[in-house]
Amino acid sequence: MIGSILISISILAAVPDISPRVPAAYEIKAYLNDSTHTITGTMKVSFVNPTSRNLDTVAFHLYPNAFKDTSSVYCREDGRVRAAVERGNIAKVEISNIMIGGRKIEESGYGIDGTRLYINLDQSLLPESKIDVAMEFEILIPRMLGHFGYDSDGDYLIAHCLPILCGYQKDRLIDWEYHANSEFFSNFSFYDVTIELPEDFKAVSTGVLSKVSETDSTAVWNARADTVIDFAMVCGADMLEYESEFGGVTLKYLIKEKHRDFYPAIDSVVKNSLQFCGDYLYPYPYNTFSFADAGFTNAGLELPGLIVAGFFGSDKAFSANLLKKTIAHETAHQWFYATIATNEFEEPWLDEGFASIIEFKISREYGFDKFPLLFSNYLNSDRSMRRLFALAEEAKYPISLKSWDYPNRQSYIAAIYGRAWMILLALENAIGDSTFAEALKIFAGDYRFRHPDQEDFVKSLSNSSSYDLAEFVEMFIDGTSRVDYAVESMEFEKNETAGDSGGSEYIVYVDVVRKYDGILPQVIVLGLEDGTELYENWDGKDRYKRITFKANSVPLYASLDRKISYAIDENRNSNTIYRKGHVTRMISFEWDAIFIIEFLASILL
Repeated sequence: MIGSILISISILAAVPDISPRVPAAYEIKAYLNDSTHTITGTMKVSFVNPTSRNLDTVAFHLYPNAFKDTSSVYCREDGRVRAAVERGNIAKVEISNIMIGGRKIEESGYGIDGTRLYINLDQSLLPESKIDVAMEFEILIPRMLGHFGYDSDGDYLIAHCLPILCGYQKDRLIDWEYHANSEFFSNFSFYDVTIELPEDFKAVSTGVLSKVSETDSTAVWNARADTVIDFAMVCGADMLEYESEFGGVTLKYLIKEKHRDFYPAIDSVVKNSLQFCGDYLYPYPYNTFSFADAGFTNAGLELPGLIVAGFFGSDKAFSANLLKKTIAHETAHQWFYATIATNEFEEPWLDEGFASIIEFKISREYGFDKFPLLFSNYLNSDRSMRRLFALAEEAKYPISLKSWDYPNRQSYIAAIYGRAWMILLALENAIGDSTFAEALKIFAGDYRFRHPDQEDFVKSLSNSSSYDLAEFVEMFIDGTSRVDYAVESMEFEKNETAGDSGGSEYIVYVDVVRKYDGILPQVIVLGLEDGTELYENWDGKDRYKRITFKANSVPLYASLDRKISYAIDENRNSNTIYRKGHVTRMISFEWDAIFIIEFLASILL
């Protein structure tokens, strides 16, 4: 049954100024039936051909069909989801009454292929020409699957489930199936969404949301969003509403009552994250930002102008730190997902890698980067755990693969959430923090709202710095090069020919080695007993290198510069050697996660 607001498909009174840069404007009217867990509705979209060629079809994503039955690509790739679907927890979207330009399309004029709908056009759509497509839809909402569903409290995450146009990138249609590892890609659009919800529901969404009318049993909400890549909403009765403000942006929060004590921390980290990203990249471009308590997941999810996050475990301090990191990560996605809008289907590293490295910067800046997991000095952060997980995979796969080209979830996460940020950090270390920050700011500013790809990123960064990225990309982005540098030995002798200046001079020989094929510039540091340090640059290319220092004090240690401290270096414990021997070195130098495992294995095996 369609609610009272859905009498007919209407045409927007004033279609926004759509163009190849913002090629679509949606008008959606929908009704959420809480008893049947369905959304029924109508949609009209005005679409401009953003390519330089004629189009004979228009394509839409029907993501809920990934959970329609076990034959879907998603179910074939994810055993847990397949089992849930086998148990009857299914989702699907049914499409009917398709119309183009007011003329109904017969069933022979369109076809559904998995999670995609293709509509044939009677006449080719010329570049920059516009058509109006309308349809009715019914969505069956599952208990939380993928990125949408309802939870045990009866709250709904309505995300990636409405039928939306497949996006175009550089003249090419991006119409891939919904894979278990894949993310999402669509073009910037205008949304005018009216949805009828149960009267006691609260809601947050993409865009500016307001309640426009209500009865004893239902309430009608309207959301308008300008230049966003998708529309999403979280709603439910089991929620408390909060509102705040930051720099002219209205902040809205939907938090379950059992988590109400977390609100001050949530509000603080949202503001800090928006501030950091605004300074580091460019100011948040929308006038609303929302957070929703996702009780149905223990992770986070980025959506345009809206993030959702779960709560971890019963320990409040532990949960708060993980929650803060999740918020920082998902807020960073408002740039590298929502407004720069790279192709997450084909280049997930370009989105997740940047969100991760910015998350770590935010958590370090605001003091929530550490939480003990095993011991106080190591395995003490999400960063060290992700590093451990990534290095354990031994760089089997490049980070530049399409999301579904990884053989399993473990390999995908290791590459995209682990190795990608370490590679970006290595790039930052190699070219310098300030140069990297300036280059990234230029890239972000130049390509916001433009759907850049890896080629654009490399070109932009190369133009903004003197660093030759070609070899770096070949080794670490398109390749699987591993990194392990070590200080192998340190020897010294008194320089008897130094003269009678009254002081002593020592000649110090430091031998450094490169064990794997990954090449990164290094700085060798010689620490002296008088507290001074000497530095020598090394391009890192030779397999073996002897560095000679002249010092006025006895050497204490030799180290690969801990200020750089490449996270991708697989055994950082070998990066420092002390004059007094191996035991002192082990006690003095902080062990990292990989070394702990290697050390214990050497004792037990």
